Amino acid sequence: TSEDVGVPKPHPRIFEVALQRLAARPEETVLVGDNWHADVLGALAVGIRPLWLNRFATARPLAHVAEIAGFEPLADILRKIVGHVPTSAPLVS
Repeated sequence: TSEDVGVPKPHPRIFEVALQRLAARPEETVLVGDNWHADVLGALAVGIRPLWLNRFATARPLAHVAEIAGFEPLADILRKIVGHVPTSAPLVS
């Protein structure tokens, strides 16, 4: 959380700490977030691919950022996140 790191989003440090804790590189990471400024712009600033959770169909400021309105159907959301539905993991609702 931002309280743990000591800075609020979209400060790059909070994303860097998350990447360190996950042992992940920005280019292999996807952030699903519902706040355009804090989540989407923060992720873009450090090289993380954002997926905007746009529950209210707000106009998208940047056309190249993918968006979802919710988490169903799950198979469609997984395709947006990883490009396909993993066959090794069963889908449950």
